[in-house]
Amino acid sequence: MKHIDLLGEKLKCEFLCDLFETFEVQVEYFYDRTHEGLTDEYRAEIPELGLEFLFNEKKELQTLFMKPVEPSDFNPFEEDDRLIWFQTVEEAVEYAKEHDIQYRTGQAEFMGEEKEWVRFENEGYSIHYEYAGTELRMVTLQSSPSYQ
Repeated sequence: MKHIDLLGEKLKCEFLCDLFETFEVQVEYFYDRTHEGLTDEYRAEIPELGLEFLFNEKKELQTLFMKPVEPSDFNPFEEDDRLIWFQTVEEAVEYAKEHDIQYRTGQAEFMGEEKEWVRFENEGYSIHYEYAGTELRMVTLQSSPSYQ
């Protein structure tokens, strides 16, 4: 399966069950304990693959955080030309322009660290690239509300 195709999948879909079993993943349930009107969510992570999963109250994958990690012998995901690990903001912006992809960029200081980001808006999902200095720190895949 491809990372992007997981968006909207149920927590108990066959692929995720197999993946979570292989890596002995514990899924955590978070609920609105303080009655602030927050929705329930489920979280899981696989540090070896640099992945953190965020499921909504319907147990559908809403967000997938991906951190660059050293490649291992086992990669359960298929290659996907929709998901490119750009090393710089400039590379990402150039690609978006060449492929007529809607994008936004931004900068911020967070905890004393300068960060830049590029967000690609696609039909049903977005890809958010976060850089600290010149280093790609994280890629976030997120489903759009209409995609779920």
